[in-house]
Amino acid sequence: MTAIPLTGRGIETPRALKGALPPAAARRWVNAIPVSSSLIVSVLVACLWGLHAAAPSVPGRLYVRLPLMLVIGMALLLRRAKTTAVRVPFAKNGLVVGFCCWLIAATLSTVLNWQTDSVLSTYFVLFVCGAFIYATMSHIDLSRTEVDIAIAGLLIGSLFPLINGLQTFGTEFGPTDATMLVAAYTNRIRMGGYEIATFGNRGNTAAFLLILAPILLAVMLDAKRHWTFRAVCALSMVPVVLNFLILQVRAGFLTLIASAIVVYWFKRGARQLPLFITGLVVVWLFLFNVAPDAGWMIRDRIVAAVTLDTDGDTSVQGRAEALQEGVRLAKRYWLLGVGPGGGPTVHSRDSAHQFQINQAMETGILGFFGTTLLAVSLFICLIRTMARGRDDETNDVRFMLLIGPASYLAYSVTVNAALNNSSVNTWTILVVSMLALMPPFEPRRLRAVAR
Repeated sequence: MTAIPLTGRGIETPRALKGALPPAAARRWVNAIPVSSSLIVSVLVACLWGLHAAAPSVPGRLYVRLPLMLVIGMALLLRRAKTTAVRVPFAKNGLVVGFCCWLIAATLSTVLNWQTDSVLSTYFVLFVCGAFIYATMSHIDLSRTEVDIAIAGLLIGSLFPLINGLQTFGTEFGPTDATMLVAAYTNRIRMGGYEIATFGNRGNTAAFLLILAPILLAVMLDAKRHWTFRAVCALSMVPVVLNFLILQVRAGFLTLIASAIVVYWFKRGARQLPLFITGLVVVWLFLFNVAPDAGWMIRDRIVAAVTLDTDGDTSVQGRAEALQEGVRLAKRYWLLGVGPGGGPTVHSRDSAHQFQINQAMETGILGFFGTTLLAVSLFICLIRTMARGRDDETNDVRFMLLIGPASYLAYSVTVNAALNNSSVNTWTILVVSMLALMPPFEPRRLRAVAR
């Protein structure tokens, strides 16, 4: 039986079947194949995201997540091998070049520093797994519905550690008012159970929420999505906000507000942006009216962070000192660094508390260049996506897959990325897979940003 390739679909239809079916029926038979195949891919991605989001609540997480990642990756590779239409991954030039530079830098640094504590495990968890995920997913095209399926998996998985963390917090602290809620983070001993139930420490949990929260908000504001899905995402924002209040990570608060403004701008247009900002102000005034002590505590901490008050705020002072020490170590080990994940071995505060400086310290000058190019390219992609408008379904999919990584990387540039988690890294898998699935830009006239 001879097969005839169909241009643009990457599949083949048997000649005998093509002759036996009417043209319309043949087209329906052909069109059903990529739809079902993409649907399977979206379910696989939902499982991958959901299990990594639920990681703190999954026993034996390495023995479950690693095989799943490998199985899904191999399934996607086999699917791609059976198609003739291959999209060149360099359509996202800046992201790919940034990833490659960072990967090369980490590889060379690992070869030199493999005996340093945590270097080999970090290299495998972060760079090898990240490269594997990007390679297997960079040729996949998902529709808006299929992306929603993947987001549903992420949402379901995330509820396990978030609700478990709230339950653990309630058991330890009991009934609390707003003032006690926002001050609980200062009691590190009593917060230990909450941190274990979530992602190990406050910074790690904040990083995860900054991936999740903008995506949920984008679904909530999208009138084109089904109301039940939007309602579920709205309800899920309740544990997200409560966990943010418990964490009291100032960089996380500021990044979340910025991400929320970007999401509202894209989904509702620039003309309605003042309405959203007014709503934020009203919520802030309501907090001051209901719990003035809590409001002033949050206000004072945010002002200290924004003004870089190193004299009056010990946390800001500590981060400034960590950054200065990181710069000194980056200059000392400028060529190949101390090895990925080697920061806690040489740095008195475990990290430089700034993404690029910390990677310069760990992976050398090439790692600094790669992470800088990655960050700049990602933010440029976000700007281009917003400029193209929200009416195009492909651009909507692009935004949904881009806003979480952009929010996470903005937080990382401000403080530092959570990259030293044990087992297969949650943030790496989520961020890298979303960027790999993001549709590349096609040449077209940009729309006006303001509408």
